[in-house]
Amino acid sequence: MALTSTITMGTPKTAASQSPQPSNLSQPLKSSRQLTFDQLSVVVLEDGAALAERAAAVAAIALKSAVQHRGSASAILATGNTQLAFLKLLAADLAIPWGAITLFHLDEYLGLGGDHPASFQRYLRDRLGELVQPQVFHYLQGDVAEPVAECDRYDALLPEAVDLCCLGIGDNGHLAFNDPGLASLEDSRRVKVVELAELTRRQQVERGAFSKFRDVPQYAMTLTLPAIASARQILCLAIGDGKARIVQKMLQGPVDSSCPASLLRTQPQALLLLDQDAARLI
Repeated sequence: MALTSTITMGTPKTAASQSPQPSNLSQPLKSSRQLTFDQLSVVVLEDGAALAERAAAVAAIALKSAVQHRGSASAILATGNTQLAFLKLLAADLAIPWGAITLFHLDEYLGLGGDHPASFQRYLRDRLGELVQPQVFHYLQGDVAEPVAECDRYDALLPEAVDLCCLGIGDNGHLAFNDPGLASLEDSRRVKVVELAELTRRQQVERGAFSKFRDVPQYAMTLTLPAIASARQILCLAIGDGKARIVQKMLQGPVDSSCPASLLRTQPQALLLLDQDAARLI
């Protein structure tokens, strides 16, 4: 069943300094504005640097709080250009108790080994996993002979609810590799094999991950929308003018599978951080 909702139009509400927001937004923000769209908290920051700083602060609070209250924490991480500055700041934060934190990632190309330059395992291992020494980083293995069995293995490792799930938004509105028309809030699986949309594959060439379209894998493994929605806190980032139209659709269009990112409007534990360019149409 496709992602559906009775919500047909996001209702922006400009937040005063003490509007209802997740606890990690309680401190005043410089050069920012706070909005809500249905149940989703949105913060617009001055630029990408300010956004990365705020994202790293939010993530650090979530992880340290989980360790303090439960003795350990878990997080799902995303890849892509939007995540680069955020991950760099996160890796540099020595106050985060990494030795008590278990890490996962959202998705992986089918057929790519962990050392392939375009693999998401390689991206996250180089930028965080080998720098902070977490308790463990569970990677999806893209070059397995039996991908469905690999999805089952990864599902068994995932806790019922991770403490933090980090996301970006695809140009077509996908979250992880849950592409439009295929995304489902009622998916029976938490990790599955998917066929990638042509736009998603072309996007990887445009951003330099692959030199030719035919080199981009046709299939991938991904965490599903129910796995994402089960997180105790969801942190989503969007940067740049190129994201403006999909952000507008996400926040002001219908909540359905035509824009899987619209799911976040039904998640009160979610926070969307935008720079001014990405927010220019809202």
